[in-house]
Amino acid sequence: MLQRFFHRRMAIGWKILVGVGVFVLIMGVVALLGGAVQFLWNTFVPAVIGWKSLEYGQAVALVVLSRILFGFRGGHGAPGWGRRSMLGGPGWGREEWRAYHDYWKDEGQEAFKAYLEKRRGRQEKTF
Repeated sequence: MLQRFFHRRMAIGWKILVGVGVFVLIMGVVALLGGAVQFLWNTFVPAVIGWKSLEYGQAVALVVLSRILFGFRGGHGAPGWGRRSMLGGPGWGREEWRAYHDYWKDEGQEAFKAYLEKRRGRQEKTF
């Protein structure tokens, strides 16, 4: 019981540490992007269009504003290949993942290899 208590406390500590690390990483990326936007803007826009150059804070604000307006995700990719699809779809909850983990622990890699062999045999027969 005491071990479970300390394990949970340590898990919470790791979650906080990871959260702080992700926050610092995001802030670093925003800072680097702000510097890159400032450099590119000040190099090309005043010479080509004649607009004023940007301060660093304005460049960071431009990066944040563009992410808000145009979205936080990258390309959309192929349909059906999102994170939700790769993780088992919307129907997979905690219990399903526990059952999957228990099955994998009980049956092991040998059952998976046997399944693959059976599947390959079925595919060869269809051609």
